[in-house]
Amino acid sequence: MRSDAPERRRDLGAITLLADSARMLLAHAVPFGMLTVLAFLPTLLWRASDLAALVDSSADGRGTPLSLWLLPTVLPCQLILAALMTPLAGAYVSSREVTVRASIVAVVPRLGSVLLTAFLCTCAVWIGTAACIVPGAVLMAILWEALPLTVAERSGPIDAMSRSGTMTNDVRATVLAIVVVLLFCLVAPWVSLRIAVSFGAMSESTALFLDAPLTLLVGAWGAAAQSLSYHRLRWTHDREDSDVAAVFS
Repeated sequence: MRSDAPERRRDLGAITLLADSARMLLAHAVPFGMLTVLAFLPTLLWRASDLAALVDSSADGRGTPLSLWLLPTVLPCQLILAALMTPLAGAYVSSREVTVRASIVAVVPRLGSVLLTAFLCTCAVWIGTAACIVPGAVLMAILWEALPLTVAERSGPIDAMSRSGTMTNDVRATVLAIVVVLLFCLVAPWVSLRIAVSFGAMSESTALFLDAPLTLLVGAWGAAAQSLSYHRLRWTHDREDSDVAAVFS
């Protein structure tokens, strides 16, 4: 067997993917940051409206409950961001120039499919989470590569969701671990801020102000992990297919 197979398998570990995704974001902070703000604009506007309501003297001082904003805004924004980051991650792993233009050129012609796929994936995960937290996390792991597939391989929404399940079959535990880590990183700071507000350690407006950048950071990290894992999985599958073809040729 090929000598670089064990190394590539380590590349698909949860810790390695999260660490490499963070390095990718830091190495190209400007283009990835611009795409993050663009993708998370609905969430930022929602947070801004909450903050404006608190400034208003007639506001009751309560923020939007976690269950009302987490999935409806953060999840689809992260999925769309994963689509936007896929061309950039491809340029990164192949040592080409990472630019916002490359992302826009690749995604805009597929925008309808990207939005529909993000909507369908969000609905599936939302339904699974409403039934019980675990099914929602498992569905997220199954649909992990749906948006990168929509952009990179021009798959339709249903085909992308189906192929994502097949593509992540061998690394389902790894992807699930990443989902759990990202969910913890998203929820834990929010809960900490709510506790601080309840004990009077900070104001509601301060908590909402701090919540936005934390959401952006975790969302960007998750989208980077999705796009980077797609390219590594694609590389692994292509090499395995070429090895099989070589054996039977």
